[in-house]
Amino acid sequence: KFDQWRSSSLLPLPRPRQDTGASHMNLSHSVAMETQNPGRTHQGSEATSSGAQPKERDAVLELFNSVTTWYLPEQKGKGQLDAKTYLQGNLAVVFFFQSWCKGCHIFAQQGLKPLAEEFKNEPRVRFVAIQTVFEGFKENTPEKAKEFQLEHNFEFPVGHDGPLDVSKLPEEVRATLMAQLPHKDELPSSMMVKVGTRGTPWALILAPNQQKGGKMEVLFSGFRFDWTKVRNMFRRRLETMSKEQKRLEETRELGEVQRTCGQPKQEAKQT
Repeated sequence: KFDQWRSSSLLPLPRPRQDTGASHMNLSHSVAMETQNPGRTHQGSEATSSGAQPKERDAVLELFNSVTTWYLPEQKGKGQLDAKTYLQGNLAVVFFFQSWCKGCHIFAQQGLKPLAEEFKNEPRVRFVAIQTVFEGFKENTPEKAKEFQLEHNFEFPVGHDGPLDVSKLPEEVRATLMAQLPHKDELPSSMMVKVGTRGTPWALILAPNQQKGGKMEVLFSGFRFDWTKVRNMFRRRLETMSKEQKRLEETRELGEVQRTCGQPKQEAKQT
C-alpha cells in the first residue's frame, strides 16, 4: 500500500537497472539514457507507462512545498524562497544532506561547490541544498543547516525540511510507514519519504521537458555522482536550450512580420 501510494501520487523517479543487482543508479547509465533519449524521464512512471494521461500538475516542483525553512546567502536569518519560480525552466541540482553527515561535507566540498562555482554566472542552472533529517534529530536542526551553508560558503538557497505529516496519509499507508520507522516519536523529512531517498548525501538532477510543456523531470536520483559527466550533460543541455530559445524567437519574429505585412491589405479591402 505504501509503495502504491508513493508511486501513484508523487513524482516518477529513474529506477536502477534490474540486471545489475545494484540498489543505486549509476550516473553513467543515467547520462547514457539521457543522450539516447533526450527530453525523456528514464523509464517513465507507472501512471503513464500503461497509456494513462500524465497529470497536469508539476509533481516535481510540488515536492518543495513542504520546505518552509530557507536560508538565503544574502540574508543572515531565515528567508523566503518561491522554489517553484526559482527552479522552473532551469537545470537544477538538489542536494540532500544532514549537518552531522561526514560524507555530506565531502560531497559538498569536493563536488557540489566546484560545480556551483563553474555555473554561478549561468542563470539557467540552479542549485539548492536541503537538510532531510531521519536521525540525530536534536543535532541536525535548522540552525545547523545554516551553519552548513556558511561553512561551505554556498551562494545558493539552503533549506531544512520538516517531518512528514502522517495525518494526511491514507490509513493503510500510515500504518505501514509507522511500523518501519525506528523512531516512533520523531518522523523523518517529508521530502525524504516522498522522493524515496535512502540516506544522505543524496541528490536530484532536474531539467525542464519542453515536450511536456516545460514540466520539470528527474534525470537522476542517487548519490554516486560522476561530476565530469554532470558537467558535460549540463553543457549539452544548455546548448540545446539556447537553440530552442532561438527557434522560438525566430518563430515569433516571423509571425510579427506576417501580421504587419498583412495589415495594409486588410485596410485596403475595408476601404
